Amino acid sequence: MKLLVIGYWSWFAISVVVLTRRVILKRTRRTEPVATSADVASNAAIGDLATRVAARLAGAAPVGEPDAGTGPLPVPDAHVVAPIAPPLVSAEMLAPSPPPAPDVPPDAPAPAPLAAPTTGTVPAGPDALAGTVFAPRLPLPTRSPVAGARTTLAEALRGIAMPSDLAPLVHVGLADPDRRAVFATSGRTVELVGAEVASELLRLGYQLEPISTTDAIARRGDDALTVRMRTIGPQPPKGPADVTYPTAPAGSVVLDVEVG
Repeated sequence: MKLLVIGYWSWFAISVVVLTRRVILKRTRRTEPVATSADVASNAAIGDLATRVAARLAGAAPVGEPDAGTGPLPVPDAHVVAPIAPPLVSAEMLAPSPPPAPDVPPDAPAPAPLAAPTTGTVPAGPDALAGTVFAPRLPLPTRSPVAGARTTLAEALRGIAMPSDLAPLVHVGLADPDRRAVFATSGRTVELVGAEVASELLRLGYQLEPISTTDAIARRGDDALTVRMRTIGPQPPKGPADVTYPTAPAGSVVLDVEVG
């Protein structure tokens, strides 16, 4: 009986509150022509709350509804869903990983450095002249102390002992006799004469750089000589045996030396 009395007065108090709110809303509507949806929802919520409180105090839940204290939690609106952030993917994650380094024993020797490529000609000694007409005969003569920059062929060859009976050729049309001279000898092969010339140039301190089997460059400090060896062919019925060296005898060997 006591619970019914408490429930009655609670319901009465809530009804007074609802009535008072409706009076206030009715006065408000005089200035607002249309009621908002929020007001309708608020009135419905208050009425529902009053019904639930009264039923709770009476010890029973309204028919068809679960107990307010044990009922399920309200479900949020389906359209209010927090967006899911996409995973972050960086360029580093997409880049392929480098291949693993090969296993090297800790005591393995270091690889030998690669030799730098060489360009041009290299000053050659007697061994590098093998296979050319300038291959010197061994043993080599004692080297002469003559050295230094020369400006003329006579100065560049100062101290030379002309080998193989080489004698100067005249009337060969040299443009600059001070820087170029031609010599010839007979009765010897071009290989023999070339070897003796190379030996004499080495004795004077020159280094030979072969540029073909019969041509070479001799260098010594600032001096540079172009050395050419030629074999003159047989005498033709008319004209010289060689138009480049018209005064050279047929079958002879020619030494052509030029500064620079």
